[in-house]
Amino acid sequence: MTTSMSSRTETMSLLCFVVLSLSFGLQNLVIAQNSDPTFPLDKEVLQDLFKKANGRNWRNKTGWYPGNGDPCKDGWFGVACTDQGRVSGIHLQSNHLVGKLTPRIGELEFLQGLWLGSSDVSGVNRNYLMGSIPPEVSLLQRLTHLDLSYNSFTGSIPASFTNITTLRYLDLSHNRMTGEVGDSLSNLLKLVTLLMRDNKFRGSLNFTSTLPELRKLDVSYNLFNGTMAPLAVSAPHARAVYAEGNPSLKLLSAGLSTRTHDMQALATLSQDVDALTALYHSTSGSLYWALKRGWDNAGSDPCLSKWYGVTCSDTNRVIGLSLSRNNLTGFLPDAITQLTALVSLDLSENRLRGGLPSGMNVLTSLRRLDVRGNFLQGSLALDGMDSLEHLDVSYNAFTGTLPAGLASSKELRSIDMSRNRFVGELPASWGNLKVLGSAD
Repeated sequence: MTTSMSSRTETMSLLCFVVLSLSFGLQNLVIAQNSDPTFPLDKEVLQDLFKKANGRNWRNKTGWYPGNGDPCKDGWFGVACTDQGRVSGIHLQSNHLVGKLTPRIGELEFLQGLWLGSSDVSGVNRNYLMGSIPPEVSLLQRLTHLDLSYNSFTGSIPASFTNITTLRYLDLSHNRMTGEVGDSLSNLLKLVTLLMRDNKFRGSLNFTSTLPELRKLDVSYNLFNGTMAPLAVSAPHARAVYAEGNPSLKLLSAGLSTRTHDMQALATLSQDVDALTALYHSTSGSLYWALKRGWDNAGSDPCLSKWYGVTCSDTNRVIGLSLSRNNLTGFLPDAITQLTALVSLDLSENRLRGGLPSGMNVLTSLRRLDVRGNFLQGSLALDGMDSLEHLDVSYNAFTGTLPAGLASSKELRSIDMSRNRFVGELPASWGNLKVLGSAD
């Protein structure tokens, strides 16, 4: 339905019709997952993870509690699976996990990505996993990405980590870990990104000589000693190196001047890289994406390497993301809200589950949001998105009342919210949407 609006009366009439149209045709909407039933052992491990990490108090525990359903077929929050029902990814970033990481995690033999870090580092949803990292993690022989950042882990890196030869991304930053790195990372020949910031690690950085593919290294605010000179030889591909805050570490300017400049140039982009990487793994990019040029090359630059679907500004900030019909399967991570320069986001016609990330209102530059044709659910909280011009959330399973906060979007031109499960009355504030050009 399309119409022009020249008065408040016409606007209200149109929007009343929109509400009526949203109320029809929703009863037959069924969310189905294309996967075999979950392998029984994998479900047992997930249940133990839930128990050990105080699952009943998680921010989002959809499916996990009471836990009677099937993780893969029923879409447990943060769980990605193969078509054969094996758990391939766990993304529970900033989900208020408190307790210990179960040693049984090592039994998930098809796990490729484990994301238990925190992006909401100062909020109530931050994760607080504590104790030593279970050495059983090293049994995950398909693991490529491990994020345990912003928790309260203690102890040293398990010596057995050297056996995770598939690992490309490791983030242990902002914990309470200690000890020397030694040989614990010596066989990680594919490691591209290593983040260890803000711990109590000590000893030399000689371990970098065994990491030939390393491109990003952050060892800031630890107790490392020696010099950074060997890094120029041992990590020849490194483009971003952070080493401040190590009192006994000598920085030789001859070996670092160029690299320090590069590091500063990439600093703004780094949060965008982290957000895109989180999206790739929480939506099973390595398994299912149809097109993934650049995304599968950990450590590359999304703007300089022209990742598929990514548009960048002149200052190397991600301003556009277009991944429509690309078979994204899984959940949208909270980290996507780190793309604070984003102007257009198109994730339509994929297989996304769960809800929109909390804190979407920080995307104050976003003009276009299109997530139509997915399996998204939950309520819509779009307050404060004042720059929004085009919104399409049709053909999902969103519930609750229509978002009154859209009234603050003075530039809104079109809305499509059809084929969902909204209830209730039309928000009175919608009468202020005088510039609306089309709605459904």
